Amino acid sequence: ERYMGWGRTVNAQVLPKLPGYVLPWPELNMWSRTLMRDGLVRWARKMTEVVDSQVATFSAMRSLLVIFGALALVLAAVGIYGVISYSVAERVREIGIRIALGAQPGQVRWLMSKQGLRLALAGLALGLVGAVAVTRTLQTLLFGVEAAEPLTLASVSVVLIVVTVFATYIPAARATRVDPGNVLREE
Repeated sequence: ERYMGWGRTVNAQVLPKLPGYVLPWPELNMWSRTLMRDGLVRWARKMTEVVDSQVATFSAMRSLLVIFGALALVLAAVGIYGVISYSVAERVREIGIRIALGAQPGQVRWLMSKQGLRLALAGLALGLVGAVAVTRTLQTLLFGVEAAEPLTLASVSVVLIVVTVFATYIPAARATRVDPGNVLREE
């Protein structure tokens, strides 16, 4: 590489004229040291080292994206669980009244799960549209992978749906075990 002034660097390749001939690295290294001593070349590296350093940068970036993506999935799951379980827990009085009027606990759990799933599916639809839109900007960082890979989007969707089912079912099951008489007397 030769320093050209104004912050520019030029990469030069030394190729053999005969096909199949491998240039001896020690002789090239000695030749490049002579050029470095004269101030014409700052450093010389094998092309494999140059390629490896470039690939390492993209590999590190990809690893960071995977870590942040997994962290975002965990945060989304915890957030969904917290919000939906809180909303179901706030409806304990309503659940008690429904059971007092003759609703079966299974019907109440299904009602709560259905309402939670409706919200989750609406949020999931908006999230998938946003994810497909954002992946177009990330396309330059991906090699050999589709930007909006269907398997990844489907697996994340399934995880969030399962979290939503548990987030609605567990508090609803807890609330259906409450004595309707106690719930009605509280207010």
